[in-house]
Amino acid sequence: MRFPVPIVLAVVLASFAPPAAAQSVPDPATARVVVKCQKALGKAARTFTAARLASVQKCLDAVFACVQLKPGDGGCTARAATACDKQILRVEQAGVKLRGAIVKACGTALVSFDVLRGDAALDVDALRGTCLRFGIDPAGALDDYVECVRRIADCRAADVTESGTPRAEALLASVGYDLRAAACPAPASATPSAAPTPTSTLALPTATPTVAATATPTPHETATSLTPTPTRSQTPTPTLTATATPTPTATATPGVFNLVFATSTTHGGDLGGLAGADAICTTRAAGAGLSGAYVAWLSTATVNAIDRLGAARGFVRPDGAPVADLPSALAANQVFNAIRLDERGNDLGAVEVWTGTQKNGTTSGATCANWTATSGNGRIGNGLGGPAAWTDAANGNCSQPRRIYCFGTSLGANALGPTVTEGKLAFITNGTLDPSTGDGIASADAMCASEALGASLSGTYKALLATSTASAVSRIALAATYVRRDGTFVADGATLAAGGTLASGIWQRPTGAYLGSLSDVAWSGATTPSVAGTSTTTCGDFASSTGAAIFGSATFASATWWNNTANTSACATEHHVYCLQQ
Repeated sequence: MRFPVPIVLAVVLASFAPPAAAQSVPDPATARVVVKCQKALGKAARTFTAARLASVQKCLDAVFACVQLKPGDGGCTARAATACDKQILRVEQAGVKLRGAIVKACGTALVSFDVLRGDAALDVDALRGTCLRFGIDPAGALDDYVECVRRIADCRAADVTESGTPRAEALLASVGYDLRAAACPAPASATPSAAPTPTSTLALPTATPTVAATATPTPHETATSLTPTPTRSQTPTPTLTATATPTPTATATPGVFNLVFATSTTHGGDLGGLAGADAICTTRAAGAGLSGAYVAWLSTATVNAIDRLGAARGFVRPDGAPVADLPSALAANQVFNAIRLDERGNDLGAVEVWTGTQKNGTTSGATCANWTATSGNGRIGNGLGGPAAWTDAANGNCSQPRRIYCFGTSLGANALGPTVTEGKLAFITNGTLDPSTGDGIASADAMCASEALGASLSGTYKALLATSTASAVSRIALAATYVRRDGTFVADGATLAAGGTLASGIWQRPTGAYLGSLSDVAWSGATTPSVAGTSTTTCGDFASSTGAAIFGSATFASATWWNNTANTSACATEHHVYCLQQ
């Protein structure tokens, strides 16, 4: 029977203590920001979920049509796979927009995350248990909370997709994609017995906090090139003023630092497990005359690649260029140079490399059945990738041949820092530029100057942005050499002007913090820095919300750093800006 409402209320009040009064942020101005943030969060989550559902469904429809109407037709399958690649790019773009929309309304420039997470505001801590089920703790920073929002939306969208297309998982796998990431409970609404390992999903991962370089870190050894006799000395990284000060470096030789390389040979996902992959590394190293023990940078369902390095430290390429010091530095995205060379020192460029590993060094869950199968998917990195991108760039079909990263593990005594070069500074901003606000390129220049001043960098800075009437480099007096905040050589002026492959990417903030996500992108506005853009490619000189403009992916040293030719970005989106010292 149904109780009358007054009786129900009487029972509740008799059983429980009176509820606390609804809490609110005491400061009216802050309360208004919190309200705006809450609205933006809800809208961003709904928009991303809708985009994800629509794009993945279009992919599934294309694949399913081939299966049913043209079975065995390789051409149809290839066209469907191409259509899926485009749709997944749209999901990735939606992930960037999700983060941009939330940061715009809820960023620390408006209100501190400590205020937002409090029970009088968003009460993020109340969602902590749910977020942990999806492999992330949202309590540390806004970026972590945003990642939780995205993962929940992505995982639950996968459930909805599967309910309408029961064969979704198999259909997506046939074109190299997963319906769910390993971080998604299966189904997402179920409560697993333990929190899953965090992993990447179909969308680009959002930024996570990174280890910032300080102005005067502890002295360390640096590396230059291979020579028969090492010359070692203790040196600090630059205390940047107008330029980075050259510092004596330690020569990287076998017996001093561990070597790391990508294999000259390619292999399908059936590597013979970790033991087989390690044997490949050992063979390749021996063939090139490299001494020491080597392991493959690969994860399985139960083994994390980061743990396979043990106590080894000081990793350099065969040409002596430093890659990273400690394994923990790799996990914190502190990558000095891309692992673009094979065991003999040949430059492989933007090759795809099997990893099965997220940017934090743990398993992605996509491991080609623990490297024993040519079906399914494996996580891959990019040979010209920097933070995150070197190991956690995309998923790839296990049937396709790819390379392996091999890390020397024999040495663990010598600390390693970046090789310091003298030059003008180049960095990517912390803040973002929103063309829809109508502030234009002057706002970008002001942001570069302000952030440089805030990081105690002397000199003057301008945004490397094209307009509809001028090229990006025409706005800047190009110098002969550009370096990153840690002193690492980026490129000469001619290479920057051409938008070509960089020696190392512009993947540090003015503070020295390294980027942490594939979604760290920057507006550019033209096909190369040496040509003017158009009103369309520059969002009306970055002062209009109409259209879509060219941008670059900052975690790559390839030409993608300037022009992500796979896509453009809507002008109502916020992106970072590259800044060059004058």
